Amino acid sequence: MKRRLLDLLACPVCRSQLELTVFEESRQPVGIAVRAPACRERCNLKGVRLVDLQAAPGDAECTACYAREIEEGILACGGCGALYPIVAAIPRLVRGAEREYASFFDRHRDAVRKLVGCESLSEAAVARDASVFDPR
Repeated sequence: MKRRLLDLLACPVCRSQLELTVFEESRQPVGIAVRAPACRERCNLKGVRLVDLQAAPGDAECTACYAREIEEGILACGGCGALYPIVAAIPRLVRGAEREYASFFDRHRDAVRKLVGCESLSEAAVARDASVFDPR
């Protein structure tokens, strides 16, 4: 997954912005020059809004960022607390991701605990406001 995709993604449950935590990242050759700024709203490499940067990133910096591929990580919703894994460079924005990708969450147990501030995902799920989830 490219970091600039964060400009387009939102939580499928509550439509809030997603925050990225990277577990594994690789570098892929980029065959084109990327014009700066490649991201629309935020420099997702630096984690700040473009308007808050002292100096906008240059073409070389954006091209270097574009070469980075997030292989594994988590997208965390700041609104409802949902967690979505990035597996094999693909963000998995599905309801019940904690159950469907249990092996992923088990493999990254310590990082997940740190993110949710609980000992288990089930504790985090109970702590969420159930009213934001559509039971369908």
